[in-house]
Amino acid sequence: QLRHVKSGMFISLDNQRSAQGTTKCMMVELNNGSVGSAWKLHMRYKVHDEGDVISIGDQVYLQSTNISSCLHVNPNYDIGNGLCEINANKQGSSFRITHYAPYISKAAMRECLLGGQEVRIYNKESEGHLSSSLSSMLQDTEVVNDSEKGNVSTNVVLVPTIDDNKVGLSKSLFRVEMTHEYGGLALYKDRYRLRHVN
Repeated sequence: QLRHVKSGMFISLDNQRSAQGTTKCMMVELNNGSVGSAWKLHMRYKVHDEGDVISIGDQVYLQSTNISSCLHVNPNYDIGNGLCEINANKQGSSFRITHYAPYISKAAMRECLLGGQEVRIYNKESEGHLSSSLSSMLQDTEVVNDSEKGNVSTNVVLVPTIDDNKVGLSKSLFRVEMTHEYGGLALYKDRYRLRHVN
């Protein structure tokens, strides 16, 4: 059975009704479950044997167990806003099984930027890292204390990468904070804050 997560209803075939766009095909709808809600997955290409594990990315046909018809896309019937009708017929259409969000292994995740992660931010042209002017590496420090707002501010500076040991100090560490949640993968064009760790 294929349950729609948001509505909680099942993809079901109704062999008593014809599809709206193609009368030769049967109606497919979302309902609370019926004899037409059970489906078999058949491989599109003969690269697997019956009983093999279905992998993410495989192309499959979805065949009703109630009647030997498969889910079919009718690209010629536009139901509005560019949406195509889904019905059922003997021929069927192939579908690719995918994750709702891309799966990233723990090994690959080490190469991805994550919310809550502490990082250094490097400028290639000037060969330095972002840091705080409160760093003990700098002679001139300027701290502004806004007593009315309770805020303490300091300059953001670029520390040249002269000595890797110096740059490794916590003064050059920033935490990536997502504005909508704490963790997760960082994506281009999303909003983030960079919090100075120390």
